[in-house]
Amino acid sequence: SDLVAKDATLGGESGGVSAVAAGAAAQCVAEAASAGDAALVPGLVDTLLSELKGKKIGDVRRVVDLLMLGELGCCVELEQVDAVAKVLLSNFEGVEDVKQAAAVALGSAALGNIEKLLPLTLKELESSDKQYLLVCSLRETAARAATTDNGAALLESWLDKILPPLIERAATGEEGARTVVAECLGKLALLQPKRVVPTVAELLSADSAAGRATGVAALRASIVERAHAVDALLAPLVPTVLLLLGDNDIAVRK
Repeated sequence: SDLVAKDATLGGESGGVSAVAAGAAAQCVAEAASAGDAALVPGLVDTLLSELKGKKIGDVRRVVDLLMLGELGCCVELEQVDAVAKVLLSNFEGVEDVKQAAAVALGSAALGNIEKLLPLTLKELESSDKQYLLVCSLRETAARAATTDNGAALLESWLDKILPPLIERAATGEEGARTVVAECLGKLALLQPKRVVPTVAELLSADSAAGRATGVAALRASIVERAHAVDALLAPLVPTVLLLLGDNDIAVRK
């Protein structure tokens, strides 16, 4: 992280590091560490935790450290998972780049530490005022799972706990939060089409325009270029979606 963060600033300023570059650097370091001597990972995690608990590092370094924790957690089961969770949630405050990095890191780490971090995320979602960031974490978990061979199996037993809070938020809150909910539902539909698509389809006839718009956006998020098992379940919904082109609300029509 020293190499990435040195003399850099956020926000695209001269010498700055983009979110993509920071994420790529974090992923490279984490994969190298996890592919090497597993005994070294706890030490690296301790170093990152120590830095993140301090006040002396800049925002760029903080972003890279957070993303690195997330990548490590995605690759391996963390011995210090409770401490990692505490640090990640504490960084839901501050500048936007840091908050987003913490949310992404929590979602990434949850994939490799699902029994600990996914229940924590869902519990926080019940009462925390950081709803948007927590839904971003769920989206990251779903997105990561969609790119792994065992992603569907990993999340299968959790769907009954993940779907209700997402559907509950599909018609409420700010548009940005609903967009993330839709993206999350779309990723989950790719993982478990038979269980998720019918739930999303119900949103298409929701009483609220926001709910209908989220349903359409979720279906759009589940469309991929290659042939996929979800296609057979999406095809029967095309007539309903076409009817929504005449919806009274412009957000639904869009």
